[in-house]
Amino acid sequence: LHLAVQHGHLDVVRRLLSESDIDVFTLNNKGMNCLHVLASYSRENAHLIFTILLEFYPKFPLDVQDAQGNTALLLAYKNGHGQLCRALVAAGANLSICNYDSFSIFTMPTASKALLVSILDNIPREPPWGESETCLECGTKFTITNRRHHCRHCGRVLCKRCSLNELPIMKFNLQRPVRVCQLCTDVLTHGVMAAR
Repeated sequence: LHLAVQHGHLDVVRRLLSESDIDVFTLNNKGMNCLHVLASYSRENAHLIFTILLEFYPKFPLDVQDAQGNTALLLAYKNGHGQLCRALVAAGANLSICNYDSFSIFTMPTASKALLVSILDNIPREPPWGESETCLECGTKFTITNRRHHCRHCGRVLCKRCSLNELPIMKFNLQRPVRVCQLCTDVLTHGVMAAR
């Protein structure tokens, strides 16, 4: 399955999932499951392969971390695979998980923030809240006086200073203003134009 996914063989993936007893949760020597491999070696049809995987395993765990702490979303983002990123987020992948080097899709160095803005603009429902001992924006440690808050749009754990804005999020049916980070404020206010 890992090889079929790596090389983008849509029909082979479908056949393996439908006609064999293959263990889709098997890890390779890098601690990667088939979804990590898909995100690492993504082909143009990666989002279609992901759709097939969800067709057979609708509860496939999207936020499992590999040996370096990377989720499939982080690997797809790192490799610039926008369609797969959007498909993962639409399926409920957690945006705020950091790998063991403390990178998330919000802190991963990229040439442009257009992909991140596009992902945030396409979040279909309120994401799961992240967990962290520090603010995922500024790195400040949480204490009794510096409490953790969550951006209700992206789910990141933030300090009060990094989540000062409040907006209604109509696409989540949140009509009262709720706490959002600056990046999500820009996305919710300006859409994909926020990348400029």
